[in-house]
Amino acid sequence: QVLAQSGSFALDFILPEAALANSVKLTLTYTSGTADSGSPHIITFATAFESQGQHTMTVPALSGAASSSNIDTVTSNGGTASALVHGATYSVALECQDDHSNSAASVTHTGVEVGA
Repeated sequence: QVLAQSGSFALDFILPEAALANSVKLTLTYTSGTADSGSPHIITFATAFESQGQHTMTVPALSGAASSSNIDTVTSNGGTASALVHGATYSVALECQDDHSNSAASVTHTGVEVGA
């Protein structure tokens, strides 16, 4: 899987049930390739992405992603959002907790590369 060089990428996932507020997160963690001092990059999605069902969007370059109506916050290595690195490979984990406060569930994809 290769993300676009600009750092924007398509996202499509299904929540089987409603999520607890502020629990729907996408974490991109550097694993190999060109170094990324901003890793991990964590996107916390807005209320619209906490409902049961399918959610799709194009995530813009992370440095400006928090201005998206579907994203609440973006952090890179715990600080200000920075771009994904061209030539870096990431593991990408989507996690959420249901609105009954059960343990968080997640799914991870490995080998996701930022390239042309």
